[in-house]
Amino acid sequence: MKSLILLVSLLFTCDVLANSFSVKIGEPNVDITIPELPQMKMKKHPLASVKPHLRLMGSSGGYNVSVITPTADKGMTALECASSRISSLMKRYSLKESQFQAMKADDKNTFVMYFPLKVDKYVQLNAYLLSAHDGSYCIEVHISKMTQEIDDVINWHKSFPDARIKSY
Repeated sequence: MKSLILLVSLLFTCDVLANSFSVKIGEPNVDITIPELPQMKMKKHPLASVKPHLRLMGSSGGYNVSVITPTADKGMTALECASSRISSLMKRYSLKESQFQAMKADDKNTFVMYFPLKVDKYVQLNAYLLSAHDGSYCIEVHISKMTQEIDDVINWHKSFPDARIKSY
């Protein structure tokens, strides 16, 4: 019986991982994994030829994802990149500190910022995964979703507990 339970658990875990979002990019060499999102086809960002830090874009299941990799000041850590990007996002969206939540993931190298924005009769849910690579790049993954469901808005800050950005 224990073997059967272990096998079912393993099959479920493999199925979840096979159907979850994962993308590797090169230079900077990072692996982005978001088990809570469906896998989606990521394409080169349409402005990448003029702004090379704009890397990838994709969408699936109502979610939109983009990846950007701005250069960092020499030696910047994941925490320093996250702090810098959060300050920039606060200015870009005119956010006060009370309008977003930011936290550190268990891996200590991935940070996340969550906030909703009112857009007409909808709410755009935004999450930014933030990290750094090799003291030379900041990594920013933007996830968004449009909704009218109050429960989505209330629970958005719990959406991606297992998301990770890993350098290799």
